[in-house]
Formats: sequence, C-alpha cells, structure tokens
Amino acid sequence: RKHRRELGLILNGLGSALQEAHRHAASARALKRALTLHRGTNDRANEATALGTLSTLRFSMGKPAQAERGYHEVLRIFNELGDAAGRARTLVSLATAINWQSRYGEAEPLYRQALELLRSQDDLHYLGITLMNLAALYAETGRKEHAEPLFREALELTGA
Repeated sequence: RKHRRELGLILNGLGSALQEAHRHAASARALKRALTLHRGTNDRANEATALGTLSTLRFSMGKPAQAERGYHEVLRIFNELGDAAGRARTLVSLATAINWQSRYGEAEPLYRQALELLRSQDDLHYLGITLMNLAALYAETGRKEHAEPLFREALELTGA
C-alpha cells in the first residue's frame, strides 16, 4: 500500500513536470495513473491533488468543461477533508474555467467565496490571483467601477 502511495506521488510529480514541458498526452497518462493509485489506496488528499492537476491540464488544453467537472469533484473531496486552503484554490480554478466559458454570473460568486476563504488564510499569492481575476471579470462585463478597487488591492499586495 505504501509503495502504491509513493508511486502515485511520483507519477503526480511527473505529470506536473510533463505539463510544464507541454507534453500533454504523456502528462495526462501519468496523472491518470496517479489518480488510479490514489483512489486504490483511498488517499483522498492526493487523489484531489492528482485530479486537480489533471483538471488544470485539461483546461490548458482548451477543454474547460472537462476541467470544470474535475474541479467540482476536487471541491467535494476538499470539503470532505475539511481542507479550507484546498477548497479556496479549487474555487479559483473552477471559477476561472467557468469564466473562460463566458459564464460570468456563475464565476463571480465562486471568486467571491474564494476571496473570503483566502483573506481568512492570509494566502497572498492566491489572493492576488483571485483579485485580478475578479477585477478582469468586472472589467469584461462593463463594471469598471467594481474592477478598479480590486486591481488597486492586488497592486498593494505586491508592495507597488
């Protein structure tokens, strides 16, 4: 069992590296194997990680609907585990996949939920990303008066 868990972790790392190298098919194979191993050992946290990475790969390959389904499953796992940080980051990814499909009304509350969680965790990196994404959503939907304060807040996070 321990060997399978370790192999799953290695495959997840390999899948991430292959994704960075834009070797999408090889990345998907490694991530699917990692996911199968984590599910087989009932390692929910690493299952969520592998599935989240696979969902991000699908999104980067222009398959936002597939990514969205994966992110929903990851969100359920993090909710089960009580992992607020994982939940917040997954909400950002899910909102981004939905926003990319021009479903702004669905993406906005997800970004807002993520902001609330991220502010309570003091996760400045993801907070900045989320502020920028929500500001861009507002700008794209003609609500520039809502976008500007978020852009300013994101700039303040950088110390600019």
